[in-house]
Amino acid sequence: MADRETSDAELLALIEDPRAFESFYRRHLQALLRFATRRCRSPEEAAELVSVVFLEVRTGASGYDRRRGGARPWLLGIATHCLADLRGERARAVDAERRLGGMAQLDANEYAEIDARIDAERLYPRLERALARLSPGDRDLLLLVEREGLKPSEAARALGIRPVTARVRLLRARRKLHAELAGRIERALPRRAI
Repeated sequence: MADRETSDAELLALIEDPRAFESFYRRHLQALLRFATRRCRSPEEAAELVSVVFLEVRTGASGYDRRRGGARPWLLGIATHCLADLRGERARAVDAERRLGGMAQLDANEYAEIDARIDAERLYPRLERALARLSPGDRDLLLLVEREGLKPSEAARALGIRPVTARVRLLRARRKLHAELAGRIERALPRRAI
């Protein structure tokens, strides 16, 4: 496809063809960059505007009507609307931040808690599989103590077993669970060369 021989209207009609899109892009990039650098506050904002405009061109090329004017004014009209949208989004974000009293800053304890929760979520599927390998009685006991926060003696009463039996089964369940999880983690880690 010869770049200068094909009209903008023809390129826009074929915009799904990567070569047509590239020709249109190369033909109008400098005009759009001039527009963006005159109106944007930073290089990042200008780059974002250019990419958003060409994305709009790609998805909205069917809306181009050559009877209403050339492709360059149409393109710059899209750029004007996109710039207004981008600035509106930023203004709403700044306003929301102002109303919320600034961005929430995490202290070291909150950061550590979030980090621990992320690690726990990654471990959760392995934990569920390991729990499924416990006997139903051991699993019920462990879950009553660990998830529901019951004391071992309370869990024993709830399950109708003696407290000493509950403590022994709880110790056994914790050891099995720990061994299962430790084994899975060790198998997932690469072996070190000695």
